[in-house]
Amino acid sequence: MRHIKNYKYLAFITLIAVFTLSVYQCEKPKSSENAITKLVVTADKDYQGNINGKEITFSESLPFNTTVVTIKTLEISPKADADTNVGRVLQAGGDDIVITAENGDMKIYSVRFTFKRPLAVPTVLHANGTPFLTSVTLSGNITNFGGDDISITEHGHIWSTTSGNLTTTLSTKTNLGKASNTGGFQSNATGLSKNTTYYYVAYATNSVGIGYSIICNIKTKNDETTIKSMTLAVSGTNFTQTQNNISGTNIVFSNLPYGTTQAQISELSLADQATATIGSNAFTKNSVLSVGSNSIVVTASNGTSQTYTITLTTEPDTPPTLTTLSANPVAYTTATLKGRIDTTGNNPVQSYGFVYSTNSSSLTLSGEGTTVQVGSTINAGESFSKNLTGLSDNTLYYVVAYATNNAGTVYGTPLSFRTIEATPPTVRFSISINTLSGTITNFGGATVTSFGFVWSESGSTPTISSNVGIATTTQNINADGHNFTFTLTGGMYDIRAFATNKKGTSYSDSVNYIAYINIPDEHFRNAIISCINNGHTRVNNTNHQCNETYEGNAVSSVNSIRQDVLETITFFEYNGSDHNNDLRNLGGVEFMTALTRLQVNNNSLGQLDLTTNTSLSFVEAYNNDIKQLNVSTNTALIFLNTYNNSLTNLILNPNTSLTSIVLYDNSLTHIGLSTNTALESLYLYDNSLTHLDVSTNTELTLIVLNDNSSLTYLNLSNLTELNKLYLYRNNNLTELNISDNTSLTFLDVEGTSLTALDVSNNTLLSDLDVTNNLSLTCIQTASGQTIGTLYSDYYQSLSNDCGY
Repeated sequence: MRHIKNYKYLAFITLIAVFTLSVYQCEKPKSSENAITKLVVTADKDYQGNINGKEITFSESLPFNTTVVTIKTLEISPKADADTNVGRVLQAGGDDIVITAENGDMKIYSVRFTFKRPLAVPTVLHANGTPFLTSVTLSGNITNFGGDDISITEHGHIWSTTSGNLTTTLSTKTNLGKASNTGGFQSNATGLSKNTTYYYVAYATNSVGIGYSIICNIKTKNDETTIKSMTLAVSGTNFTQTQNNISGTNIVFSNLPYGTTQAQISELSLADQATATIGSNAFTKNSVLSVGSNSIVVTASNGTSQTYTITLTTEPDTPPTLTTLSANPVAYTTATLKGRIDTTGNNPVQSYGFVYSTNSSSLTLSGEGTTVQVGSTINAGESFSKNLTGLSDNTLYYVVAYATNNAGTVYGTPLSFRTIEATPPTVRFSISINTLSGTITNFGGATVTSFGFVWSESGSTPTISSNVGIATTTQNINADGHNFTFTLTGGMYDIRAFATNKKGTSYSDSVNYIAYINIPDEHFRNAIISCINNGHTRVNNTNHQCNETYEGNAVSSVNSIRQDVLETITFFEYNGSDHNNDLRNLGGVEFMTALTRLQVNNNSLGQLDLTTNTSLSFVEAYNNDIKQLNVSTNTALIFLNTYNNSLTNLILNPNTSLTSIVLYDNSLTHIGLSTNTALESLYLYDNSLTHLDVSTNTELTLIVLNDNSSLTYLNLSNLTELNKLYLYRNNNLTELNISDNTSLTFLDVEGTSLTALDVSNNTLLSDLDVTNNLSLTCIQTASGQTIGTLYSDYYQSLSNDCGY
């Protein structure tokens, strides 16, 4: 039989029943069955089979080259124990599994594996050839026929003076015919030229095809007898000392490594046309020289010879000894491997470290495990360690320590450790004023990929998928204690921190958040504080008459005020002249959403935005320096007084509830009042208006338009309720139609440019001032109409009939 290895295998189980003796006359009741119900083995992947009677059937063939397998899963009947467990290695051939029931009865299952390889071309290796003057002896080795039940029909060697096209198509070849067994063979290549290099391959043919070795070369000899050079190999590694151009008869090698008792000639370069023997044996590269004296005889083709003596003196090597220590600490994806060198042997340690793997059968330097070298030199008794990273969580690893010196590599006892299973991260949360602070207290052993804060309306629990606001940071965190912050500028929410890794998202406890609003103006801030610290939400800087109470800590350490407190304030009065303090900024007033009355006269305010104060009905802010005023959403506003400011434009269209507007001493050039139909009084003197149309403001009873020197157009039609009209010093006003203003009792047109004035429809007019109207020549009155008080200049001669 030829030797065969590397097979696929089939497995079968032979069942042997063993019965125990009993002192009972009757059979002792059995507690349960004691059979194997399922067996799973693993090689490169899992292979499963169910046991039916005595035979195990696997779902597919096991892989080529498998010589051992490992039990991955072993299921047995209830209340039965096995003498094996998961991870046990089953050798090729046979192994036994003993199942013992609770009552002591046993069954033995014999597990056997046979192997069968796939068909392929033969595997052929080359071997060194022996050169002669005009011939060479070539060696080869058939290591694999290419499968079971397949034959080698031809084998031999092919040679040429060139390395190309070394195939069976060449005539320079040998055919040794069929081969019965694997192993070595030789061919004689004859008819060659002296001192010439030839290239050759070994080959073998089966029904699948032709297998070739790698290409080698050999040179035929000449007639000289000297050795040119020689190299020894010790323990498979070429010794560094090489004897070149040898003369004389004595070759001396010294300083051979410890532990060397034999050496091989790995390189022997002879002069051409010469052969060599070691003792009585023909020379090959692997000829072994023993410690002591060895002879090499070199003979030329003419029969002359030269004898060389080699003497080897050595001292045996001994390997180190070492111990694998338990890995510690072990975390989610990291572990510290530990070992100890107990002895170094009789020469220094050249390399040491660990081999680790999830497979207990691959813990060697040449196996499939991962090798980590720790160092190259170490003393006896010293410990060593290596920190591993990038491991998988909740995974069983096997580890062994190793050490190497000239005697070889040795291993400690293999140990195992399991990494900690990763969990979702944990996170802590706190609030200081408006700053949200979170801490990832434990990253859970898996990279935290996102973290931050979520918030929702008070009374509901926020999540990353259900919230009214979220502040998320995407960043990889692999350590505990990472801090993160976020600043909210307003709002009242339930807030919590969150963190996410591959295991899921976790949250801190939910905290009710109420913003603290910064009040930048100290006078504004102190006025509010002085009231709310007394438990009130009505602010009056004159007498602090507050009409509502508030309980709680409303003022922060940085002079901010809680938003919910600001939202309860309904009245704010701060008149700068009262305490000689000027308000310069009303930042924070936007949170006083319940405010109905605002009085901030005699201050230094530059702008006023009241769009969030939609409950306001009364606004008084005269004697400031307001350039911008926004009341566009204040539809409840009834009274507006902002005289003596710097307004150039103002939109009042949305303020349809206004009944009184006081805007004198500003710089208005235009104002639209068409929608303010509830307006009763209008103060617009000392501005820069060029025209004014109040024809839709039919509820007006009082208009003051003095000192608008650019005013040229005024539409007062439909104002039947108008009672008083002030127009003095509007010196560009040349026309005035008051025919619809039949309720008018007072009219002042001093200092205008009117040439005529018709008051014939204004029969209730009792006071009229027309002084300083140089162009005015007549006042048209109705028949019999009298004006109670008429103010005019002494030089004016006014007619009462203007010819209308």
